[in-house]
Amino acid sequence: MRFMRMFLRNKQLFNIQIINIVRTMLKCELIEKHNPKKGFNTMMISVAIEVIWNMAAKAAIASEFKEIESEHFSEAILEFVEIPEGELFKYVPTVEAALRVKGEIKLVRQELAKLEIDSGEVRRNLRSALGKGNNPYEGGEIHRSEASKNRFENAARLAQDDRRDILTADYLCLSYSHIAQFYT
Repeated sequence: MRFMRMFLRNKQLFNIQIINIVRTMLKCELIEKHNPKKGFNTMMISVAIEVIWNMAAKAAIASEFKEIESEHFSEAILEFVEIPEGELFKYVPTVEAALRVKGEIKLVRQELAKLEIDSGEVRRNLRSALGKGNNPYEGGEIHRSEASKNRFENAARLAQDDRRDILTADYLCLSYSHIAQFYT
């Protein structure tokens, strides 16, 4: 019983540590997009993107990768749409944020429905295809891989084309539409 309490406490501390790391990264790192006419612009990211980013960081750490790979974000998007409405407060602190996330979950589900994707099955296939890395997490920040950064830039470009100021989960999902290849 004592071991179980220690295990649960350590797991909670680990989750809090991951959340704090991702929040720190998000405060410092906005998506930068080069615009030849205006130079570099920044685009704000939605609360749902923060949730997805946190899920992807946890997946990268759990599978011992040095960086958050594109596939970790794909996996996180698929996990994101499976969040039950009653569990939103595990991911966001306020009612307003929960309502925004709920709306974005609906939009992402619609995008996945267009692709006829079963999120659970594709997530398992992604995890299997990605395998395990060889870089156990030693603390500190975990960054996105170059491929992940490119996907975010693509999503930001799609959002900007639709005259959006905030990058939302549905645009990130569109930039990750290649996940259909993992559906069998």
